[in-house]
Amino acid sequence: MSDLKGVILCAGEAQRLRPISYAAPKALFPVANRPLIGYALQALTAVGVTDIGIVISPTHGATRDAIGDGAAWGARVTYIKQQQARGLGDAVAQAAEFVGDSPFLLYLGDTLMDQGIGPVVDAFERDECDAQMLLAEVAKPCRFGVAEVDGRRVVRLVEKPKQPPSNLAVVGIYAFTPCIFEAIGRTELSGRGELEITDAIQTMIDSGRTVCWLRLDGWWGDVGSPESALATNAHLLQSLNYDVKGDIGDDCTVEGRVSVGRGSVVRRGTLRGPVCIGENCRIEDSTIGPDVCLGDRTCVRRSKISNTIVEAECSICDVGGGITNSVFGERARVTGVGDGCSVVRTRLCADSELCLARRGADT
Repeated sequence: MSDLKGVILCAGEAQRLRPISYAAPKALFPVANRPLIGYALQALTAVGVTDIGIVISPTHGATRDAIGDGAAWGARVTYIKQQQARGLGDAVAQAAEFVGDSPFLLYLGDTLMDQGIGPVVDAFERDECDAQMLLAEVAKPCRFGVAEVDGRRVVRLVEKPKQPPSNLAVVGIYAFTPCIFEAIGRTELSGRGELEITDAIQTMIDSGRTVCWLRLDGWWGDVGSPESALATNAHLLQSLNYDVKGDIGDDCTVEGRVSVGRGSVVRRGTLRGPVCIGENCRIEDSTIGPDVCLGDRTCVRRSKISNTIVEAECSICDVGGGITNSVFGERARVTGVGDGCSVVRTRLCADSELCLARRGADT
């Protein structure tokens, strides 16, 4: 389908990811040391979709600065502003001019999955439908948008139902013909004052449009909170390749799969994979891993870190009791007093500082 376009939604306020999202758009939040939007761009271009519109908030200029014209991904990117946060349906509506008369793939910017989106494109062409949805079986469907199906067709959508009609949850990947825009125009605001994309699809169904579905059998997740970010990060690191471009000293121990970027130096330390270390980092007398990502130009001394995402240019010193289940924004600084202190389930926004003291010490 050569005229297929792509639309990535990245305009959300990411309230559940605060305080991390105060400083930068969620689209740029790194999992496995790659920004979220990078996964969406890679998925779209992998199926030949290179004309891509990215819907952003007016305050998300950092996304435009980071992605530019999309050439680094082999894409041609157009930026589309959603002036007010009025729901996913409204965000899609902002892309109407960009899409024009073309069919398009819609990709929620915080969705990740193991398999590519080629099957969605193939099914969209094969079924000759007005919309194609990706659905996945889940253990707790009441937490998701849920689809009721009849054969290959979706007949009803319910958002977070108390009594789900099925265990098929809506995954954030869709294919549409432009008729979705007419449906959005006829859809009423939800109880929370937003235009829901699930309600717009239900409008399509009620008007006789054909909405089909495809089952996702592999892993998928989204990054809606620090907890889900850490879980997604840990999953993606399971497929990490051993790749050391930096300098790991002979006085170090390496266990499992690790990736160390160019210019990074590890001395008198232990790396317990999976661990992903960016470029130009300095690690001394520390134990890193498992399930840890360190952003570029981060410094760690005399500390232990596990199951944690550390963004670029952070400094962590003397946290010998260990850091775990935490997320640190860019340029965060953590200073401890050695083995007597630890950090658990902590979220630090960019440019913040945390100083630790032994119990009972004057502060």
